[in-house]
Amino acid sequence: MSTFAAPNATSRATALTKEEIERYSRHLILPEVGVEGQLKLKNARVLLVGAGGLGAPLALYLSAAGVGTLGLVDFDVVERSNLQRQVIHGTGDIGRKKIESAAASIAAINPNVRVERHELALSSENALDIIKNYEIVADGTDITEAIRGPEVSATVSSVAANPAVPQGTVVEFTMSSADSHFYPGIARDPNTFGTADSADPTRMLVPTSHPAPYT
Repeated sequence: MSTFAAPNATSRATALTKEEIERYSRHLILPEVGVEGQLKLKNARVLLVGAGGLGAPLALYLSAAGVGTLGLVDFDVVERSNLQRQVIHGTGDIGRKKIESAAASIAAINPNVRVERHELALSSENALDIIKNYEIVADGTDITEAIRGPEVSATVSSVAANPAVPQGTVVEFTMSSADSHFYPGIARDPNTFGTADSADPTRMLVPTSHPAPYT
C-alpha cells in the first residue's frame, strides 16, 4: 500500500490580519470555527485535481473560505461548451488554459490564497511527487480515465490496487499513513461527506457537528 505524510510546514500563520478578520467575519462568529478554525483553513494545503465541472465550484468555495494554499492540476483549455457548468471560467476565457483561468478567478475572489499550478495530467509517474505536498486531495475530475495506473489509484484513494478512483473523491492525508482517510465518491446523501460536488473539504479541516448543508 502506498504511504503518505502530511507536509511539514516550515512556518505556519498564528494570527489573522485585519483584512482577513473582516473578510472572514461570518466564519469567526461561528463557535465551531472562530479564529482557531480560520487559522486551520489559512494554514491548509489542498490539492484539487481538475478545474472542470466538479473542480470549478469547489475551487471557488475553497478560495472564498480562506484555504491558504490551493494546488490545481489540469491540462485542458476552456471551451464554449464548458461554460454552462464550469463556473470558474467565463466567455473571455475561451481558448485559455483552464489552470490559468481558474487561478485568475481565485485571485479575484480572494487574493490571500496561494495558487500552485500543476499543468499536467496526474499519472503514475508524477502522482506521488505532487500529492505528498498536500494535506487533502479532492478529485474533481469528471472522467475516471483522467487518472490512470494502480499507483495513482492507490495514492489518491489510499486503497492499494484500486482499479478506478471514484468520481468526486476526497482524500485526507495525515502525518501517519495509517490515519489517512478516504471519502469515496458518488455518495449523494447530504449527511455523507464524500463527493467534491456535494461536500466541502473545509469540514475536514474544521470539523463541525452540523450535517452538510447540501441537498
